[in-house]
Amino acid sequence: MIETATTARAQGPVSPVELLNERLRQLPDSDWRHRFEIGTDGRVVTPDSYGYRRKVLEAVFASLLRDRSVLVLDEVSGLHSTLLAQAAARKVSASSGDPDRCAFISEVTRALGVATDVVNSEMLAFENGEPYVDLELNERHDFLLALGKTWPLFNASAGSFDAIVEACTSFVTDGLVLDWDSAAWASPPPPGTYNIAAFARALGQKFEFVTCYGDWLIVAVGKLPRDGDAVAEPPPQDPSYRDLVARFRDGVASVVPAHVIVLVTSEGDPELLDLGARTGWHFPQGEAGEYAGHHPRDADAAIAELESLRRRGAEFLAIPQASFWWLDHYGGFHEHLAKTARVVLHDDETCVVFALESAPAASDEVESDNVEIELKPRAARVAHLRAKPWNAPDFSVPDEIFNVPGMLSTQEKRMLYHLASSEYTGEGVIADMGSFLGGSTICFAAGLRARGVTGIKIHAYDVFKVSGDRAWEFFPDGAPPDLRTRSLFDANVADYRDLITVHDGDVLDFTPEGASIEFLFVDIAKSYRVFDHILLNYFPSLMPAKSIIIMQDYLWGATGPWHHVAMERLRDYWEYVVDTDVNSVVFLLRDEIPRDELHQACWMNLGREEKLELMDQAIQRLDTEPKRAFLRQNREMILDGRDRTWGMQYHDL
Repeated sequence: MIETATTARAQGPVSPVELLNERLRQLPDSDWRHRFEIGTDGRVVTPDSYGYRRKVLEAVFASLLRDRSVLVLDEVSGLHSTLLAQAAARKVSASSGDPDRCAFISEVTRALGVATDVVNSEMLAFENGEPYVDLELNERHDFLLALGKTWPLFNASAGSFDAIVEACTSFVTDGLVLDWDSAAWASPPPPGTYNIAAFARALGQKFEFVTCYGDWLIVAVGKLPRDGDAVAEPPPQDPSYRDLVARFRDGVASVVPAHVIVLVTSEGDPELLDLGARTGWHFPQGEAGEYAGHHPRDADAAIAELESLRRRGAEFLAIPQASFWWLDHYGGFHEHLAKTARVVLHDDETCVVFALESAPAASDEVESDNVEIELKPRAARVAHLRAKPWNAPDFSVPDEIFNVPGMLSTQEKRMLYHLASSEYTGEGVIADMGSFLGGSTICFAAGLRARGVTGIKIHAYDVFKVSGDRAWEFFPDGAPPDLRTRSLFDANVADYRDLITVHDGDVLDFTPEGASIEFLFVDIAKSYRVFDHILLNYFPSLMPAKSIIIMQDYLWGATGPWHHVAMERLRDYWEYVVDTDVNSVVFLLRDEIPRDELHQACWMNLGREEKLELMDQAIQRLDTEPKRAFLRQNREMILDGRDRTWGMQYHDL
């Protein structure tokens, strides 16, 4: 029974649902995968980490187990019994060898109105590798649901999948729904014979239809070798997974050229290898190229397999969304990819695609005099930034960063604050090129202050003088008499002057003076002369695989085509990470740029036709028509010759 003594608290009566949730939260840590809560409508609510599995289970239950009787082997909390009953299973029974757990399962399911028969028995065990079953269970069910059991049963059966299948089929007439756990966490690790392909073969001896949902759920149905059993229809394929396969193929085709070899963490699904003009290979694979039937033992094994297949001609690695867990579980493998590959596509809902090419990697840890931060592997860093964490509703920023006038959008200000507060390591400085009234400077400074950073970290560059024809935009009630804005800048960033050194004057008169640059914010290149100066003097101070470049004038009309043409000319050295829809684009430097390449990218060293061709490539890179329209306006500047005179007036201020 539910403890009635606790039904009243200081704030008033507690509902049965609240009591159930409190009891569920008290489950042992070893049962984390089975934790769930009950919503006020009596439905199961699971954490995000379990949400995908719950959705697949609900689809299987509703399509395959509706109106069927199901035995849940070794139930833990009542989660699966509840989902089955809510999916309209005809009858649900649950087994557990723990009497207290049996009482708890009964309590939960009864309170939710999904009555479950609970059998206090281990049900299934092995002796000398031979299976035996609980003889007190006189009733057979249509299906057996056994989640979290495969690895323990493998050990108990002395490594015999045939014995596991024989024991499980003793309870059912129609089929099994089982989980698959690679048990990579086990110590010692499982032998190579413990793999999903071998398990599927053993199931195939008893059932006519065996299918896997991703890498964790196996469904086996069909005619068992007993007279009179009806043949069950194969379960329908999960539509969400079919949609993922289709989007995966489209995603790979969008970034991978034809006639190359693509490794795929396929989990054995041949449909993921159907990549049109590209050749898909299972990863990992057996000697004949078939799916290996198991996951790598550890990160070192995954790396060895990757390098072996790379030497055999593989040029890309594609990881479908269902296999994203690889990048967390095999941390060393993920770090290896950051060093030897580059991300060419990252879609949180579909896949990550890596080009398998050598590239310097970010160091694992960077430490300065007053800040220490772990620098994520490049792929993880790119994925994190592309998720735009600064737009999250719970991402808090100080109000003061919005009080300084300027030409930055709200999203840009939030992004700059995020970069300083979450991405900055302290190994280099922040070059804030185009500070004006301090709008960008205060975002960087407030972010550093939130991190506890001290010392001069921000170098702010500006001529600090507004042109007369634009003074009305920022000073409608009257501009400063000499149009100088330095005093306004100083006032706006007064609380952060300990973090800032100011370079007041024409940027052509300054160089970085040997300091490495971690963030390069460019909002000052109003003429090609300034952009060329930045290319030749500031880009060499960037740190490969660490430095971030923010081009603030990239996504706006008539701001200077040199931004787009030069970056496209140097496309082999950077990665277009994310943008703020208008204005700013964030690039991550991959490799050190040779000085002769920087010279070649200077505006007057490029011919008109090459500029137009590079501009067209930059336009095609963008993902929306409004963004492409901004670049077309800049392209017109090349066609009509404005590029040679544009912005020169700023040097005379």
